[in-house]
Amino acid sequence: MLTWTGKVSKTNERDWGTKKIYSWQFGGSPLWFRAEEDPKVEEGDCLSISGDSPNKINKVEKISEVALKTAVAKQAAAPGEVPPTSSPDYWRWKQMHDMERQEYYDWRDARADATRVVCAALTQPEVLTLGPTKGKRLDILVGMIRQVTTQLMEK
Repeated sequence: MLTWTGKVSKTNERDWGTKKIYSWQFGGSPLWFRAEEDPKVEEGDCLSISGDSPNKINKVEKISEVALKTAVAKQAAAPGEVPPTSSPDYWRWKQMHDMERQEYYDWRDARADATRVVCAALTQPEVLTLGPTKGKRLDILVGMIRQVTTQLMEK
C-alpha cells in the first residue's frame, strides 16, 4: 500500500459510462488521483491518501497544514533516499533536487558557453592571441574561460 500527502491544487469530476469519476491533483505534482466515490475533496485541502495506485484509493484523510509540513519534512529529511522512478513521489523529489542544484547547473552551463566563446575566438587570430610558451598559453586560456564564465553568470 502506498501513501501520498499534499495540498490539493485541482479537482475534477466527470461522467464515465454509468458512474461518476472524482479526480484531484496535488500542487507541484503531475499525478492525478481518482476515486469512484465522492471523497468530498476541495481545492486547498491538505490530504493523506492511501491506496494501491493513484487510481485505486482505499483511504482519503484530511490533515492539517502542520501535519502536511511534517510529512513533507520527513520525506525531505532522508536525502540519500531516492524514490523509485515508478513512484509518484519521484517527480516531486526530482523537482526539489533540481531546484537545490540550480546554481551548479547555471555555473556549469556558463562554463560550457564560455569555453565555446573562447574556442570561437581562437579560430580568428586577429581577435585573440596567446602567449609565446605553452605554459603561458594554458594559463591565458584558463583565465579567459574563467573571466567569460564570470561575466555570463552576472545577471
